[in-house]
Amino acid sequence: MLRVFIVILTFNNERTIEALLTSISPFKTRFNVVVVDNKSRDKTLPKVEKYSFVKLLKNKKNLGFSAGNNIGIKYALKKGADVVFLLNPDTTLPKNFLKNFTESTELLLENSSVGIVGPKIYSEDGKIWSVGGKIDNKRYSAYLIGYGKEDVGQHNFELDLDFISATAVFIKKEVFDRIGLLKEDYFLYYEDVDFCQRALEANFKLVIDPNISLVHNASSSVGKNSKLMQYYMARNHLLFLERFAPLKIKIREFIRLPKTIYQAKDRAEVLGIRDYFLRRFYKKC
Repeated sequence: MLRVFIVILTFNNERTIEALLTSISPFKTRFNVVVVDNKSRDKTLPKVEKYSFVKLLKNKKNLGFSAGNNIGIKYALKKGADVVFLLNPDTTLPKNFLKNFTESTELLLENSSVGIVGPKIYSEDGKIWSVGGKIDNKRYSAYLIGYGKEDVGQHNFELDLDFISATAVFIKKEVFDRIGLLKEDYFLYYEDVDFCQRALEANFKLVIDPNISLVHNASSSVGKNSKLMQYYMARNHLLFLERFAPLKIKIREFIRLPKTIYQAKDRAEVLGIRDYFLRRFYKKC
């Protein structure tokens, strides 16, 4: 039986963290649960501390998504994890999660060529939030497969994935051994796309298991379409493009930068582009 550590990164998630930990509680004897707190300023910590099955790690400052999760990943690997299950604090697990994990996902993870497995993720309205992701071949930007669509089984067996969202993803120890941890200069957004690209380059398969699912209350910490999100998405898209895009796409994207700036919806996007060229990575604010 695989040793699975759930790693949850929190930052001001008092509205959602109790629901998640309550949904995990029935499975506490099967999974080891680690919560890494990024110096929350609300009531997240006292809410987490109520759950005795949780190992709580407290960061002295907000390290961002990548570095914060890396703290938990390193702890899990040190304690003997075979699999690390990264899970956002604004998700909840259904009652049948453990049964389907044992019968389905564990078998996928035992396949030597499979490195990363993701569940079906639904929005609160019941529509698909993600069944994996792809990279746009024209601009090399990332997008979620099935986002906002009704689920009629059309994405049950998605093949040729480019990434799986770190909102909820199982990652085998062997992947970390071979390619390392999340890249911390992204700070927030695109780090999971980068990680999956490196895993693919190391010949690991990415798989969505349609038999397991969960619900995601998107962007409860950052806020949907917030200035913070716009800044990091603009900056980190260029960083990802730099690292992975074919040369012709890089040239085309940099040629069209004036148009990209003109089409920016908010000044935060322009600042993100500026800071990419000034090599200002890691945390912005």
